[in-house]
Amino acid sequence: MNKISKIIAILIFCHQCLFAQVPLLWGMTSTGGTNGDGTIFKIKGDGTNAVSLFSFDILITGTTPFSSFLNASNGKLYSLCEWGGLVNKGVLFSFDTTINSYTNLLNFSGTAGNYPTGNLIQASSGKLYGTAYDAGPNFFGTIYSFNPFNNVFNTLYGPTGIDGKKPMGTLVQVNNGKLYGITNSGGVSNFGTIFSFDTLSNLYTKIFDFSGSDGQNPTSGLTLANNGKLYGMTTLGGTSNGGVIYSLDPVTNMFVKLFDFTSINGKPSRNQLIKVNNGKLYGMTSAGGINNMGVIFSFDPQTNSYIKLFDFSSATGQSPYGDLYQASDGNLYGMTSSGGVNNLGTVFKYDILNNSYIDIFHFTSVFGGNPGGSLREMKGLDTGIKENYYSKFGLLIYPNPAAFNLSVFIPEGQKIKSIELINISGIVLESFSENTRQINVEKLEQGMYFIKVKNDSETLFYSKFIKQ
Repeated sequence: MNKISKIIAILIFCHQCLFAQVPLLWGMTSTGGTNGDGTIFKIKGDGTNAVSLFSFDILITGTTPFSSFLNASNGKLYSLCEWGGLVNKGVLFSFDTTINSYTNLLNFSGTAGNYPTGNLIQASSGKLYGTAYDAGPNFFGTIYSFNPFNNVFNTLYGPTGIDGKKPMGTLVQVNNGKLYGITNSGGVSNFGTIFSFDTLSNLYTKIFDFSGSDGQNPTSGLTLANNGKLYGMTTLGGTSNGGVIYSLDPVTNMFVKLFDFTSINGKPSRNQLIKVNNGKLYGMTSAGGINNMGVIFSFDPQTNSYIKLFDFSSATGQSPYGDLYQASDGNLYGMTSSGGVNNLGTVFKYDILNNSYIDIFHFTSVFGGNPGGSLREMKGLDTGIKENYYSKFGLLIYPNPAAFNLSVFIPEGQKIKSIELINISGIVLESFSENTRQINVEKLEQGMYFIKVKNDSETLFYSKFIKQ
């Protein structure tokens, strides 16, 4: 075996060991803790090492978090409290996991919007984007941005009513650079809308009006599938008025209703679909199913086929309101808002290869209970691969490991000539223009790669990343 072959073999072995590790997951509860206002906690994927780290306080830190954490490119966690803060209209905050330190970054009110919903996302520009349900310039909610590098918050748009009211759920950025989202009401029938938002021009465009038969009153955001289409769910409407699964093509703006929920196969609430590494979408509902306590299901975008996989019960945990999360070990993790030993909810693991469910932790009032959001993994801390690699010029890449898209953050004013994708043998697989800010790595084999960013005279950035 020559030297290069030995190196490749060692790297493959290390990569396999890397993803065999038990993930460390972070989450929040909406009740319990010191003040009864919820907690921040971490737990390993086997249910061990569960630690409650921080207790919310309604007046100071916000209360009842129903959102999930965003592992941002600066290594901190960011999230939202829908209530509480100085004027009880919600809070945007960060949490530094290295020192377990909470920072209140913004108290929502007035033009900023009230009651932030959904989760924050980090766009290719490096800024965080989210929505608030109420108030704002037109009193129907807001779309806003937050810059984690200088803590500057900006209200970007307030829906007018005819183009939507009450934006909810998590925004998603697609390959055209635009953000896509939903409003819970407003539009032609007052049943909600789908919109796009151009972050460069701050242009909001209504794309679709829900009418009832095709779904109505969505509360969760859209998910980008491997076929380039966006998928979402509504809470009402459709054939049985139990909600629907639908798709939207961001290229043609074509909307298609794909599936009607019934009482036996589930009834979604704030639950959002996720894309996993087998190409399918997975989701949960907060009600419906055999016990009317929610279900876990899969949906195949290639065949538009729905399969109910698991029915929640009071013993296993019931009524999940967040979404599932695929961790670095390949398993799906989630939380239920109630049920379990103490009727305060559970943490569970779902093995998609063996279709097996196991509840790994039962919440208590002291630890925190009744979670309404989802779990997230600090991949940089858990796998030994740092989430982001900075250069002295301020460039970085994220997320790391990456399964589908790798974002390249380049500070404003930095001159770029080329961006190269390189394999472990030093071969340049692809070169990109200076305007590239997102690289699709979906078709790469799992393993280690490198990103090299150059200007006319020097290499500004050179870093490895893991293709998951």
